Amino acid sequence: MKLCTVPLTKVCSNKNPDMTFFNLMDRTRIKSCISNDRISNLPCDIIDNILTYLPLREVVRTSILSREWRYKWVTMPYLVFDEIFQQSLREKYSIESIIYQILLLHEGPIIKFILKDADFEFYPAIDHWLHFLSNHHVEELALWSPFSDQLMPYHLFTFDHLRHLYLAHVFIRLPHAFKGFNKLLRLDLVNVVIAPADFKMLISKCPMLEYMDVKDVYNDIGKLEIDAPNLKSFCFSGELVLICLKNASHLSKMSIRTTFDAYSTLEPTESDRSLIEVLGILSSLESDGGFLRFLAKGGEPHNLPWHFNHLTDLSLSLIRFQYIVEVKCALCLIRSSPNLQSLEIESSTSSKAEMETSTQYLKAQQKHKIPLGCLKIVKISDISGLEPEMEFVKLLLLKATALRKLEVVSTYIAKEEARSNMLKQLVSFHRASPNAQIIFRDIRYPWS
Repeated sequence: MKLCTVPLTKVCSNKNPDMTFFNLMDRTRIKSCISNDRISNLPCDIIDNILTYLPLREVVRTSILSREWRYKWVTMPYLVFDEIFQQSLREKYSIESIIYQILLLHEGPIIKFILKDADFEFYPAIDHWLHFLSNHHVEELALWSPFSDQLMPYHLFTFDHLRHLYLAHVFIRLPHAFKGFNKLLRLDLVNVVIAPADFKMLISKCPMLEYMDVKDVYNDIGKLEIDAPNLKSFCFSGELVLICLKNASHLSKMSIRTTFDAYSTLEPTESDRSLIEVLGILSSLESDGGFLRFLAKGGEPHNLPWHFNHLTDLSLSLIRFQYIVEVKCALCLIRSSPNLQSLEIESSTSSKAEMETSTQYLKAQQKHKIPLGCLKIVKISDISGLEPEMEFVKLLLLKATALRKLEVVSTYIAKEEARSNMLKQLVSFHRASPNAQIIFRDIRYPWS
């Protein structure tokens, strides 16, 4: 709230009539500012919405503006306690005591409660806070434990208005009386320990779930069974486990990034086949080299058992073009997506193993028919000018008849000569599309 500050001491003593006039005008303006306090006269819900854009500490400090503003903050529906909030506290105050006071004075519903990146004693505080919040119609709840594998209090599982739940660094054990989160639309689990049976029950009792993000979830047998008929987006990262997706007819976007590196030694399972079958209904897929090795379980694929006719956007990260298995899997995935429109690939250079094999394979593929008639946008980043990388680019230019833009971004480790050669080759490659525009971005770091 901005206050007008104008010196009034000279209004009566000033002998200049013009100055007296202006001072009178300033005094009139002050009265107008005081009488026309537009913010204070706004409806409560609008004031609450304005306050949501301020850090919580600043919201509480509005209580000193005036008597009317003294308790406006107590109806604030969004409470965010994070690292920024904790840093704003004086050393003599603990974040636990402040949260207790704020909750004690709070009135009305609490739509959002965020507690993350803060250093506090998890127990017994979190147990008391969740007990209090369970009766306040919380719709968005985010809890980030400062210590790993902290058991979540059973009060969490009594929230019946949740629409978004974010849990990190906790241990989940569902109570027998758990009835489910019937309104939950989004679930984020990060570094969570949960038994397979509890995970299966948790998902099955969220009938409205649409978005799910799972990062480094640990259980005894390494299996995630997901039965979510309304699921639209599924993201997974970590050591890939057995993922069984059921009733996922609405799934359109999937992201799988894994660190597991031993798929070529494993035989395909029924869960693997069900996951690959789900890929057939996706419109957007993000994955990495680990997932491509998953596709190669049991041998290098030449053709996948299903065509991904709905897939329009494909993003592949950390692809090692010097490894023939990853090259074949990437090309197999592209070949099985006849309606692909956007392709983004991030290259990764670890060694020069099998480089000649990959190069010869890509050269041979340039003579075969590959359906890329719908591909319009391509971006390949972090390439260093290795021969298989350039042959892959050449292959795309030869087969993408509707290509509009090909963007190539060099890696910072590429030498000056390699960058120059990349540019010369890109210009010389034949383009099947007369409208194809090639953009070469030379990323130069200060230390390169």
